[in-house]
Amino acid sequence: MTLEQRVLEHLQRGAVESACTLVLRELGPGLRGYLESVLRDGRLADEAWAQASGDVWRGLPAYRGGSTLKTYVYRIGWHASLKVLRDPYRRRRASLSQAPEQAVVARSETALHLRSDVKAKVRAAREQLTVAEQALLVLRVDRGMSWDEVAASLGTAPAAARKRFERVKAKLRCVIAGPRRG
Repeated sequence: MTLEQRVLEHLQRGAVESACTLVLRELGPGLRGYLESVLRDGRLADEAWAQASGDVWRGLPAYRGGSTLKTYVYRIGWHASLKVLRDPYRRRRASLSQAPEQAVVARSETALHLRSDVKAKVRAAREQLTVAEQALLVLRVDRGMSWDEVAASLGTAPAAARKRFERVKAKLRCVIAGPRRG
């Protein structure tokens, strides 16, 4: 029995709490990793995780299986990350914290000898992506979602998601290649 079938069975019996627990137990770790990858900040990912978890609890009783459960949950996660980023209190608070240059230095203090040059270049290139670009890349490459699932998670058409993905790949290639010498 698939996860969707088990969740729908719980929901049909009125066992909303057990359905939500099942969803968060099975898909929660992947969703949390997705949020951290997209937001690139543990505190923001924690806020988005809390928002997404609450949204799953509130919204799951209305789930009827129109999309895969994974797509449904990741779409909730995407919207939670947008809510966190748009929160006016968080934006005010961010201006008083460390400067962006310091944040980059703090994130890159992992010993260089533990990373290969290629991994370091890709990681640095991914740091330059916008939140939307990072979300697209994580869903398609890291999570291996189909174009239909990616599009549904981000609320766009599959063709538009593919086109944006091509632009993201081109951007990554340019950043990794570095400045051209003339």
